[in-house]
Amino acid sequence: WVEINTQTNQYDVFLEQGDINDPNSPLPIYKLQAQRSYNDGPICYEFDYWTVDPTNGAAFTDITNYLTPVIFNTPGAVITANYRTTNALTGNISGGALPDGYYFYGDVVISTYTNVPSGSFFGVIPGTNININSGSDLRIYGNFEAVGTSQQPITFTGNGGLGVQIIGEGSSEFRRCRFEGIMVESQITELGECVFDQCSFSYNNNIALSAFGSGNNTEINNCSITNS
Repeated sequence: WVEINTQTNQYDVFLEQGDINDPNSPLPIYKLQAQRSYNDGPICYEFDYWTVDPTNGAAFTDITNYLTPVIFNTPGAVITANYRTTNALTGNISGGALPDGYYFYGDVVISTYTNVPSGSFFGVIPGTNININSGSDLRIYGNFEAVGTSQQPITFTGNGGLGVQIIGEGSSEFRRCRFEGIMVESQITELGECVFDQCSFSYNNNIALSAFGSGNNTEINNCSITNS
């Protein structure tokens, strides 16, 4: 709708917005999305929370989620995505349990068995390249997030063998990832969650992605498989 601003004598245009608490609203519900994480050289950042100026300028469904529905209340409101620094690893990974709350960035090489322990979180910065050598693998028992962008996808490479295993009751998210010469296996249970969205699989030794087990809760959306 449009109304006159008596202070500037100009018209203010407002979006017709649906109710964020009513999924059946006939009007559109708008969302904000920030980049989940990024790096500036060796310093890495992850999304923390949203702020708005003035403070009543917008209402968020989840102020701490990088993807959230929003209602705009005030014309000219400025919304800011705030980030916090986080720890990150790059280069040759020594294997064993990965530290909780860390990220991979840059060029990473996994040359021995490496795991994300149950109950912990590990992430990957957009644009990261992860090479998993023959005879080694990345086993995910906890929570894992590899969310690339259209300009900076995340790439997993290998020698055609099994390289990534998702096991147990954690939550794993792979978006805009490339799996080249590497097999992926999901054994997630009904208590866990695993999502592959806008990912590509190629040259994977006849099996690109397998998901099995009682109550397996794996979701695959908008993915492509070639030369496998």
